[in-house]
Amino acid sequence: MPPKTNDQLSKAKVKNKTKRNLSLILVFLLLVLGGETLVNVINPYAIRDWWILLNYKPPIAVVSLANQDTMTAYGKKLFYVNKPLIEDKTSFFKACPNSSSGSYVIGCYHQGDNGIFLLSVNQPQLKGIVQVTAAYEMLHAGYARLSSKIKANINAQMWNFYNSHSLGHQIRSQMATYRATEPNALSDELYSVLGTEVADLPSSLSKHYLMYFANREKIVSMYTTYEAAFTERITQIKQDQNQLTLLNQQINNGRSQLANMQSGLNAQLQSLNALKASGNYIAYNNLVNSYNDRVASYNAYASNIRTDISEYNQLVSQINNLAVEQNQLVSAIDSSPKLTTTR
Repeated sequence: MPPKTNDQLSKAKVKNKTKRNLSLILVFLLLVLGGETLVNVINPYAIRDWWILLNYKPPIAVVSLANQDTMTAYGKKLFYVNKPLIEDKTSFFKACPNSSSGSYVIGCYHQGDNGIFLLSVNQPQLKGIVQVTAAYEMLHAGYARLSSKIKANINAQMWNFYNSHSLGHQIRSQMATYRATEPNALSDELYSVLGTEVADLPSSLSKHYLMYFANREKIVSMYTTYEAAFTERITQIKQDQNQLTLLNQQINNGRSQLANMQSGLNAQLQSLNALKASGNYIAYNNLVNSYNDRVASYNAYASNIRTDISEYNQLVSQINNLAVEQNQLVSAIDSSPKLTTTR
């Protein structure tokens, strides 16, 4: 091998120095990232997450949401990397506009870990809705990071479970909305739906969600509680409306029967008056008791109808009050300029 020139030796030294610098950088990253494996450091998410979180201090409200959702260290990292914001309706609508008629957006995740936005909801009956929405949106970030192999396996498990179990009208309706508005993101949405809204999952899926939550059941419980605020009122309104229909029919039939009774009484009264006018007091007296009995029956029947009418009016008032409460709940989660719950 011919001897190296001074220039060649200089270049070799520079090259070796560069290698040493790269090694030092990797060692530095290993130390800063808490001793994560080299594979994780090479993972683009690890370096990017470290960089994003380097100078990020999550607000107390955001930390509180993560803790209430029992997020694991990994779950919190996904959440914090997206720098969640809890916003009023005006600011929220700018970040999460809703063009889907008949649905309400209460949270959104911007693809590529570009933000999680949550609508501030202070309605006491909807306690827990922000917490559940936070968990829901964080799962979108988690789903995006699943490898193709794991994602295919999880998708198969989710859809097998979804297609073979009764999950209730609300979840079916929710997925039907996504099918119409986000047909290319159905599995992504189902991932968040099952993770936050369904208590009993196959053991393999339950174990999978453990990487995000220490106690997923707590999130589902919050969902069940606030969802009941909507469904119970809707159910009661439907029951009251059905009762109104029956009462209305009963009142109309009663009024018709009362009119017939009135006609009979009028005819009998005319007969009594005629007997009295002709001086046939014996016949008159024989019919008076019968007439009075019929009057008593008429009054009793009329009293029953008045009771039905009173019950009808009370039901109308109850339906109106429930409708007002329902509108207040809907208003609390409606961030759009017009009335238009998806996440």
